[in-house]
Amino acid sequence: MYGLDCSLVLAAVAGTGIPVSEAGFSYVILAFLGFGAIIVFLSFQYEKNRTQKFKEIADQVRLSFEEKGDGWISGLENQFPLFSRGRSKRIRNVLRGKTKNAEISIFDYRYVTGGGRNSSTHKQSVILLQSEGMELPAFAMRPENIFHKIGSTLGFQDIDFPNHPTFSNKYLLQGQDEHLIRDLFSRELLKFLEKGTPICLQGCGNRLLYFRHRKRIKPNELKEFLEGGMEILSRLQNASGV
Repeated sequence: MYGLDCSLVLAAVAGTGIPVSEAGFSYVILAFLGFGAIIVFLSFQYEKNRTQKFKEIADQVRLSFEEKGDGWISGLENQFPLFSRGRSKRIRNVLRGKTKNAEISIFDYRYVTGGGRNSSTHKQSVILLQSEGMELPAFAMRPENIFHKIGSTLGFQDIDFPNHPTFSNKYLLQGQDEHLIRDLFSRELLKFLEKGTPICLQGCGNRLLYFRHRKRIKPNELKEFLEGGMEILSRLQNASGV
C-alpha cells in the first residue's frame, strides 16, 4: 500500500550531512516501514470506531444500518456526477430510513482520482433523498472557485441569477435544461442558499443528493447534517409542486 523510494530516503538522509553505513541505512528503511505500518493501523482503527459509532446511532434513532453499500454505485453513476468520477469507489456506513415524504439514505462515499504519487482520495458524507412525485431536472450545484470563474469567462456553463449576485458568486450551477433549473431555483430558495455553509446538491428525477465537498461528518454531527438535507428537500418539493 505504501511504496518506498529508496533514492528519496537516501537524499533525505544525505541532506543532513550524517554519514550512513549500509547497516544504518537498513535501520532507516525499517523505521520508515514501521512508521507506515503505524499509520495504516491507526487509520484502520479510526474507521472501525467510526463504523461502530454510526451503528450505535442507527440503533438509537431506529434506522437500518449496513456496513457496505458498494452495490448501489452502478445504479447511481448514470444519474449523478459525483458517482461518475474516479475509481476505487466505495460506500460505507449506510443508514437508511423513511419518512412520510421521502426515503433517506446517509452514507460515507470515497473515490480515487489520479495515479501513483499524484493520486488523491476524496471522501464525503452524502445524503440520498428519494421522494415520490418529485420531478427534478438534472442539475449539479457546488461551491464556486476561481477556476470555475475563469471557466465561465471562457464559455463553460454557469447558471447565474442577476438579481441574486451573492448566490451567483457563491455557487456553480449547471444542467442541461437551464429553463427548468431557473424555475426550480426560486427566489426563496436562492436567498436560503446564500446563507450558511456552502453545500453541494445534485438532482435528477425524484432523487436528490446533499453533501459537502470532500467533507465527512463526525457521528455527533449526523442530526444537524440530516436536518440540512431535509430542509433543502422540503424547499425543492415546494418548488416542484409536490
